[in-house]
Amino acid sequence: MKKVIEFPQDRSLLNQLTKSTEELIELHEAMEKGYSLLHTLETQIEEKEASYNSTLLRYVRAVGVENVPIGLLDFASDHLIIGVESGEIRYEPPEET
Repeated sequence: MKKVIEFPQDRSLLNQLTKSTEELIELHEAMEKGYSLLHTLETQIEEKEASYNSTLLRYVRAVGVENVPIGLLDFASDHLIIGVESGEIRYEPPEET
């Protein structure tokens, strides 16, 4: 009687591909969740920045730009002017109409 040698499961290319497929599906699902979360965060940030910019503009108009603490400009994304040659960044609100 001949002895039958079974092929080791961990060396089966089909098994390796099946396991890799399952892992890739999990990774792609996790990445999709990450992208979805990132999109949600970006939307929330855009909304909060719009509100912040609006409130900052009202504050600047009330007290004058020279009286605004520098830290309040850290999250300003509107009305910023960057001097090309000097690199100076300043906040210039539009003139009231």
